[in-house]
Amino acid sequence: MKFPLKNAALAAVSVLFVSTAAYSPAALAVSVVADPAVANEFGAKIRWGGTGYEAGIRDNGADTPTLNATGAPVWSSHIGNPHNFEVFWDSSTGTVSLKVDFNRDSSFADTVAAGTDETISRNVFLAGGSGQGLTDYTGKAFNFVTISGNGFSSLTNLVINGSSLPSITPGGVFTQFYYGGTNNPTGDILITGQVTFLNATGNFGESPAWNFSFKEPVPVTPVPEPSAVALMLAGLGVVGFAARRRRVR
Repeated sequence: MKFPLKNAALAAVSVLFVSTAAYSPAALAVSVVADPAVANEFGAKIRWGGTGYEAGIRDNGADTPTLNATGAPVWSSHIGNPHNFEVFWDSSTGTVSLKVDFNRDSSFADTVAAGTDETISRNVFLAGGSGQGLTDYTGKAFNFVTISGNGFSSLTNLVINGSSLPSITPGGVFTQFYYGGTNNPTGDILITGQVTFLNATGNFGESPAWNFSFKEPVPVTPVPEPSAVALMLAGLGVVGFAARRRRVR
């Protein structure tokens, strides 16, 4: 099941904060779809870590690199309060990045203190671990995104490529949604929203957690540069003028 590429470019998205993604998209028609039954690729993970990591780039069942908010989570004093997050797939560089506003200061700025970083990224992956045997996904787009959660927490103000989507509240039950129509001419995907942990109790042997996975990589359809479009139009104009002269003669 594939979704056609959209001809509009993505627009900058904000969810109660200014997005720091370095591109300007126009909204795409992203919607919940049935399980596309294609291999999981890679993505990002945000979880209540206790004394462990709080977030990481996920590939082949491992989370690395990770954000570890100095041991005890910075958000331990923010139970019930939303934290802004951003997951961004940059197709031009083959990089997935994750940003989490641990201290709720409406920014993703890394601080001087070790272990308090709020941004991470990765562009080299494990061969075969992502289901496609690739280590480099530069120039790839993804037709689907999966978001799953398994604890007493919620995702609100969820936006994927400019399309606002319903909030997700698992309520202690494993929940998984598949989103289609994420593809666009540049291949970029931006997911923003807010994650709220209601308590530190999870299930499935793990604390409350959220996974964001990109699925089914396909080559990106190149977008002509403005100069190339102008040159093509000029060429068509010359051809048309020559044809008109021949008809007049």
